[in-house]
Amino acid sequence: MRPTDRWSRGVGSGILMWVMSSTASTDLERWRRQWQLAEEGLLEQKRQELQSLTDEQAREMSSRLLSLACAAAVPAWRQQGSGLVEQQRYFRHART
Repeated sequence: MRPTDRWSRGVGSGILMWVMSSTASTDLERWRRQWQLAEEGLLEQKRQELQSLTDEQAREMSSRLLSLACAAAVPAWRQQGSGLVEQQRYFRHART
């Protein structure tokens, strides 16, 4: 607790109330602005990192993330693709 903060008892209620001085209020406002600026910077960094990802990196990251949902590791054949192209090939073959 900083020296600028002080405690006072509520009159008649016996409830401990937190009373902040104007200095503490100013500190909170500075703290809020600092985190607001940090958020803007972090969002920009995130945008740049996502833009610089290659397809291979994105596949690897999504594979790692999805493998967290199950205890088993993702099989090698699954890392090559989703199977959608093969499924379309089967359907095309079935139509002819």
